Amino acid sequence: MSAASPEPSRRPIRVLHVVGTMNRGGVETWLMNVLRNVSRDELAFDFVVHKAEAAAYDEELLALGAGRYVCKWPDNPVIYARNFLKILRENGPYDVVHSHVHHFNGMVLLLAKIANIPIRVAHSHSDTLVSRGDYGGVRRFYVASTKRMINRFATNGIAVSINSALSQFGSDWNKDDRWDVIPCGIDFDPFKETVDKSEVRRELNISVGTFVVGHVGRFDEVKNHQFLIDIFAVLQKRVPDSLLLLVGDGKLQSQIRDKVNTMNLQNHVIFAGSRSDVPRIMIGAMNVFVFPSKHEGLGLALVEAQAANLPCIASDKVSVEAKISENCKFVSLKSSAEEWCNCILSMSSDNLHSENHNFSLKNNINALLRVYTPKRRS
Repeated sequence: MSAASPEPSRRPIRVLHVVGTMNRGGVETWLMNVLRNVSRDELAFDFVVHKAEAAAYDEELLALGAGRYVCKWPDNPVIYARNFLKILRENGPYDVVHSHVHHFNGMVLLLAKIANIPIRVAHSHSDTLVSRGDYGGVRRFYVASTKRMINRFATNGIAVSINSALSQFGSDWNKDDRWDVIPCGIDFDPFKETVDKSEVRRELNISVGTFVVGHVGRFDEVKNHQFLIDIFAVLQKRVPDSLLLLVGDGKLQSQIRDKVNTMNLQNHVIFAGSRSDVPRIMIGAMNVFVFPSKHEGLGLALVEAQAANLPCIASDKVSVEAKISENCKFVSLKSSAEEWCNCILSMSSDNLHSENHNFSLKNNINALLRVYTPKRRS
């Protein structure tokens, strides 16, 4: 995908993105795809991260001309505010602050308002509605307070799906023209490349004829790896020559490894870690993609799996807006592991996707330019 051509003699729009860290994940990968495909003369991105530790995308974003500034997420919001305002003061001026940290967006945009940043964008990548019943009193107060701050201080809001819009902007979100639903796009080009499947499988020590169930996602409670292992345990009994390929890392990986060992599946599960070549792994190694998340804002990994022409089975808690292929089915999380297994074995790769313009990266960039453009500033 070629970079957008800048207008002559126009200074770039300077945007400060606020994220937790720039490790490989749906939000971060999308931001990197945008950064790779815009002209630095048109859009100049910098990043504030909340963790000082080096992350997977740090080196590349710096090489692409972006700045990276650490503003640690402390217990004391006064310290955070002081450090954040210092970053704005020393590295600005910025035209846009674009925040990707869900509820904490409210605090970020309040500070952006104090610093007189003209465009302040709250970006909702998550559907947290299903988990709010578990919130305690303090958490409910925090969420209510930050939502009021977002409503007051955001000049614009983007959600990746209707549910993520409801989660951050409320039930009347579609009555406020500041808010919009823009699914995060992907770069389809890597999914069109020719992949030597035997080479990919050889690298991962997978036999050519082995049936491989794939999953891409961080090891976190929301991704539901516990149930995924239960599903695969049933499938492995039915298809002895099968493997589960897990791409990603995260805080619960050791817990999942323990479960795999307890169930005596260690010879049938591959922990591939964080990968920079996810399209190649999907096309070259996987036969089917299973995505049993407890909730998702959108589920970009599911979109990518369909772009790789994989049969896909996702939970009914994943947004149907992520469906771009007729070979993608949604199964209730209330269904048993046996029922999920039946669905996996019934899928085929006959109904391939067509490139969906809702998920076009070029359309994403154009949408961002509309949000960032000076005529929208106030």
